[in-house]
Amino acid sequence: PFPETVTGLDRNTYIAGLTPADFKVSENGERQDITVVTRERVPVSVVFAVDSSPIMAIGLRRELAAEAVNKVVAALQPDDEVSILFIRKTIEERLPWTRVGQIKELKWGGWNPSAPAGGINAGLAPLNDGMRAALDQIERASNPRRAVLIVSAGFESSSRMSLANLVKTRQQSETSVFGIGLGSSDPRVVAAEEPHVMKPSGGVRATSDLFRGMHAGAPGALPPQTLPEYDHLETLVGDSGGMVTRVLSLPEAAMVARNIAAELQNQYLVGYTPKKAFDGKYRKLKIEVNRRGLYVRHRGGYLALATP
Repeated sequence: PFPETVTGLDRNTYIAGLTPADFKVSENGERQDITVVTRERVPVSVVFAVDSSPIMAIGLRRELAAEAVNKVVAALQPDDEVSILFIRKTIEERLPWTRVGQIKELKWGGWNPSAPAGGINAGLAPLNDGMRAALDQIERASNPRRAVLIVSAGFESSSRMSLANLVKTRQQSETSVFGIGLGSSDPRVVAAEEPHVMKPSGGVRATSDLFRGMHAGAPGALPPQTLPEYDHLETLVGDSGGMVTRVLSLPEAAMVARNIAAELQNQYLVGYTPKKAFDGKYRKLKIEVNRRGLYVRHRGGYLALATP
């Protein structure tokens, strides 16, 4: 079964009471016979992949990340489970799989993105590697409904995992992926937030030192890095069925977090048996609701791999 979000056009009112007769499912344009539609709440497992690169020390990004994760966890149910990964030069498991009912408080006091593991030579986050680690982590989850939440400034750098291979891995997974973008992704805004983000000649903006209190050229300072001109979170989420929202303030982070948690608790699961045998190819999905005035979001497709 594939998760599907059905809301009013306001995107915040979740629609109950739909039956198989209300849905239409097509696979590569061919109509499929729906076997199950359910909105019954089942426990969810959520992996938080949190950007812990030096850029998180700029502006409110660290505080926005903590607020978003805290509010999602607070809105989940005791039988849900969560895990937290930090995306640095290497990936760190900050919290192994833990039932929400066993979490008294998430501790953020020891988290210092300006001094990541591996020393101050670490640059921007390897988001592709972080996403791959999150998908590996979700395979060890114990709950049937699963989601990955990438919490990041949105700048990708130096991943070993290629984007093409990452997309294929994501398509094999039945996991919904959500992204919360922290602060602005415009390099000009980042430069205004942090005086150590330099503007080299030629108009190309780069980060020569993302650590507060250090000056360019200091021993161990970051080498110049170009900030990408786009938000990599959109690429990571892709057609997984989730969405990306960028937040600039603590109230926005709290609101978006609560919305994501509510969506995970209110999704439909729509199941069918494909008419064609699995052939290892990517199949496009189209799931529609036979009612006007509703907004529908679902994953764009899947890799039709035969079960061993």
